[in-house]
Amino acid sequence: MSVHAFTGAAGTGKTKRLVEKLEGRLQEAALLPEQRVVALTRMHGSRFRMIERLAESAARRIVDCMTLDRFAWELVSRWRSRLRELGHAAPTEFEYDATCDAAAQLLTEPAIVAWVHHRFPVVVIDEFQDCRTGRLGIAQGLSAKADLLVAADAFQDLSETGQSPAVDWLDTVAHVENLTTVHRTSDGGLLQAALALRSGNPVANGGNAKFFAAHNPNVAAAFLARGIAWSGGKEVVVISPTTEEKSPFVRDTFKRLAAKPFEKDGKKYGPYTVHWERSRENLEGDLCERLQLADDDDATVPAPAFPSGATLPGQRDVEQWVERQRRVCGQTVFSSAELRAAVHRSVQLLRAQPYRRSGLRAMTIHQAKNREFDNVLVLWPVQVPSDPEAQRRLLYNALTRAKNLATVIVQDPVPAKSRLKVSPFSMVSAP
Repeated sequence: MSVHAFTGAAGTGKTKRLVEKLEGRLQEAALLPEQRVVALTRMHGSRFRMIERLAESAARRIVDCMTLDRFAWELVSRWRSRLRELGHAAPTEFEYDATCDAAAQLLTEPAIVAWVHHRFPVVVIDEFQDCRTGRLGIAQGLSAKADLLVAADAFQDLSETGQSPAVDWLDTVAHVENLTTVHRTSDGGLLQAALALRSGNPVANGGNAKFFAAHNPNVAAAFLARGIAWSGGKEVVVISPTTEEKSPFVRDTFKRLAAKPFEKDGKKYGPYTVHWERSRENLEGDLCERLQLADDDDATVPAPAFPSGATLPGQRDVEQWVERQRRVCGQTVFSSAELRAAVHRSVQLLRAQPYRRSGLRAMTIHQAKNREFDNVLVLWPVQVPSDPEAQRRLLYNALTRAKNLATVIVQDPVPAKSRLKVSPFSMVSAP
């Protein structure tokens, strides 16, 4: 058993080093025919990236890649009777935190740890800083026998500020390699801005890192239009701390961007239509609204069916589930709770697949986490956390998604560029 960790800033190649270390470990000691490697991540975004890295490695045929929540559910499902013997209530499939807590409890049992170790003697965990409570307990339980290879960066933890329990644990048990060279970009302006945010220092315009103040949506949309035009046909995404449903500024900026072109120095920019990547809550809300589900979970719906019209993402899975229940079980009446569970299951399956929408995209910083893009346009409204540390982490995660260029457009209701002079920017000389 051993724990080997890679830490470092965004873009320093932690995931790449994980895969290289895994290949070396497998060369040193080959697995038995019935054994596999399990690669775990907190979110699907990092799971997709891990799958891409593993697909290019010598280990690609012997690795199961899943989220920690999925791993926990499979463990709990297999050892449900033992869980009851331990006095722990068996969680349902979508009680993610409770499922991880239960899995951590199971991994305090030597016999279960030995069984898991025989199946998965090597465990890889990416974005380890996101692990807390039960998810951290899973890693700690696995470390009793398995070889753990993990990657983490405490500053990229967006759930809480301050110390990361997972990284603190690594410092006590792991051989830690700190990676310092950023490979995602070579642009000096982007590198300096990222370093300033991590250090709590003022950011500055330079290279391909640009910061602009916009006192109304029209100005913000003009900056976005020029940024999209200047991308030169390369990939460009818009990232914001919040969605257009929660920020009138973001909503009105996108409306203006799509309405008509902007003209400057004889050149026209736009109009551009930007499509939001839908969150789990959005997707589930759309399906439940289409089914007209009552708020009362006990309310029943006879033979539920979606109205005619465009097919929503996840709709066919729900329809197929309803038809299976009718055909196999003879069920013709469904409660709102049953249908909401079916909707949730359908959306989870949908989110487990890579996002493939083409064209201009917008997403929240949390949705963009663990991903990388050629060019990033950050729309920063007033609706952001008030804690300066949380703001720096959010902005850092947005900026470091860019491989080539990052433009930050800051809502400043008073056209005095005052917000660029305070955290998280604290710019000495606003543009």
